[in-house]
Amino acid sequence: MTSSRLTVGRTAAGARLDRWLAESLPDLSRSRIQHLIAGQHVTVNGAATKASHRLHGGETIEIDVPPLPPARWKVRQGPICAQRRPGPQAIEASISSTVASPAATMCRSLSPSSTRTTTSS
Repeated sequence: MTSSRLTVGRTAAGARLDRWLAESLPDLSRSRIQHLIAGQHVTVNGAATKASHRLHGGETIEIDVPPLPPARWKVRQGPICAQRRPGPQAIEASISSTVASPAATMCRSLSPSSTRTTTSS
């Protein structure tokens, strides 16, 4: 666990705690800082507070950064969707389509029915 003690300068008065910490500790993302604050790993003058806390200047901030848990990855076998291999038209259609949800769009745009074109006589 890494611990830091920081003193807020008077020029930081009015700044949000999470934003000030993100600027002061560039090795930590603002999201990570917000999780640390929510988990009470950050104190302002010895008291836990919220990420939206407005600084006054002159406060002492203590932050304890526990190590991140190991990543848990799941390996998936096979393709995202059980469709047959797309032809050139399906690939072109998938490139030109707007992506809302990558996995769902790929399954829809690569399906054989989406590559059929109809002509009216």
